[in-house]
Amino acid sequence: MLDSAKWDFEAFRCRWTYDYEKTFAYWLCAIDRGVLEIPPLTELISAMRSQCDIEEQAVHVDRFDAIHKFSPGILRTLAPVSLAIRWSPFPTAVEMFGDPIHQKFQKDDHRAFACAVWRPEKPDKPATAPINVHEQHFRALVPLLVDRVNQQRCDLFVAGMIGWEYDTERDCPISPETEKAMSDYGYVYTQRTRLKKR
Repeated sequence: MLDSAKWDFEAFRCRWTYDYEKTFAYWLCAIDRGVLEIPPLTELISAMRSQCDIEEQAVHVDRFDAIHKFSPGILRTLAPVSLAIRWSPFPTAVEMFGDPIHQKFQKDDHRAFACAVWRPEKPDKPATAPINVHEQHFRALVPLLVDRVNQQRCDLFVAGMIGWEYDTERDCPISPETEKAMSDYGYVYTQRTRLKKR
């Protein structure tokens, strides 16, 4: 399905997706502008899983460059693997940035995974209000993401699939020590769920 504007949460439900699987995970990275083709999705799925499982244990900056084969390399993570309930960022990203310059979508009976790449500019304010807190969170991150990828002369990479548990991550946030390491490494945000009240 090569129309990322239609990659909402329902598009990722598969034959063996259970009703209790309500969490959508997405990964926000800077990607080298020299990349002409997105790597194989099986490798990106493995990298995203490693990123999610290992990054919250890191307390030193150098740990982030040893998580998977793409870092250091073509990808540089900009936020922890982020979680939302029954919401995918792809349609909003298309609305804000237009059609991606690269995209891939893979689906079978057990799992769907997608990724897309944009060369973004800061979009105008939306004509309508966000439909939920997850879209509000993503839209709030966008200016930070755009600034960072442009500073690094990179493009914006977004990948996602159904998985992990939103409630667990919300109730057990990333530690202050890891948040500091993430900030020092260059993350623009340091928790998996919606923006914290300031």
